[in-house]
Amino acid sequence: MHTKQEKDGAEYQQILQARELYEKGIRLSMVKPNKTNLKKAVSYFTQAADLGHINANFIIGDAFCKGKWRTELDQTEALKYLDTAANHNHPEAMVGFADIHHRNGNLFEALDEYLLALTYGNQAAIDRIQKLIDNPIGQNYLANLFQREEKTQESMVQFFIGRCYLHGFCTEPNLERAIGWLKEAVRSNSAYAAHTLGYLYETGNGVDKDIDMAIDLYKIAGEQGFSKGYLSIAIYNSQRINEPHMAKENLQSAFEFYRKAAELGDLVADNEMGILHIQGFEFGFPNYADAALCFQAGADKGNPDAILNLANCYYSGVGVERDLIKAENYFSLLLSHEDGLAAQAAYGLGAIYTQNIQKRIRKIGRSYLEAAAKANIQGAKDLLNKSFGNNKKVA
Repeated sequence: MHTKQEKDGAEYQQILQARELYEKGIRLSMVKPNKTNLKKAVSYFTQAADLGHINANFIIGDAFCKGKWRTELDQTEALKYLDTAANHNHPEAMVGFADIHHRNGNLFEALDEYLLALTYGNQAAIDRIQKLIDNPIGQNYLANLFQREEKTQESMVQFFIGRCYLHGFCTEPNLERAIGWLKEAVRSNSAYAAHTLGYLYETGNGVDKDIDMAIDLYKIAGEQGFSKGYLSIAIYNSQRINEPHMAKENLQSAFEFYRKAAELGDLVADNEMGILHIQGFEFGFPNYADAALCFQAGADKGNPDAILNLANCYYSGVGVERDLIKAENYFSLLLSHEDGLAAQAAYGLGAIYTQNIQKRIRKIGRSYLEAAAKANIQGAKDLLNKSFGNNKKVA
């Protein structure tokens, strides 16, 4: 019989093995992409996913879904891996899973999944929902929900009805009806509804503002397994650090609820714990080693902010041994993002490549720094001018 220590040790080794395969996949697909390397990358990502790496499941599922990296379009494999990532709270995977339902003509199933992705914080789901409900079939979604609720009284269906009234999907926005359906879903033990209703009480939207009620509802959501319940309590407490004589207590409470959210697989919580470690909430001075561990956990789940913070740790040697290859891997993973993270990643890659003695590599570094400078990333213009001369400053 295996002891718990042996089991934990075996599980940890599996995590490390999956992460190593995942990082190899990143390097071959994003740093050194060519026909041979892309084929190897698919193999590495698949192996990492099969070992339980969450973001690897999303990446390889997305590849099979879109035919990326010379993979064949394979809906069965795409569904398999995206479903695994979605079940581990990966909002992008939820959207990808819904996209497949949409392409197959299963509009109601797609709308269910998009609403769930929205609940987990993927705002891109709103545009997809809006397009679907503009479809003649999609316009019947709310009526379909009512039919399903009448037959089953399922809490998830009640929650979806509440969200439709809240956002005005397939109907005019109606806060009173939204709150009524959310309360009904809470009585049916919907963690999602408890969290949404808690947010309405916290903000005073459609109800009298009641922080105590909001916290109680968030706790119900967390206790029922929805990580955003605990996350919302953590965020609320972290925003109260300037209250007289309460800063330390609020930070400790925030960290504890971030930890609970992370244990439920939350995509955001690990990164926030890492930031608290850097701010020195425990000892009054930064704890870089534990911060790096938190960023690594968040990066494994696919949190873009955690990926950037982990890349910076490897670049600077903060909390981990300096490793420019790992830094390059994680910076490269963010280049496809459509927000400021891509520009920050470009700055990181530029900083790495300008240290290279090869003229070709330095030229690539310069192009990254120019992109970062154009996006007004702090330090990019100075490093560009320092590395390539004041005679070619960026305006």
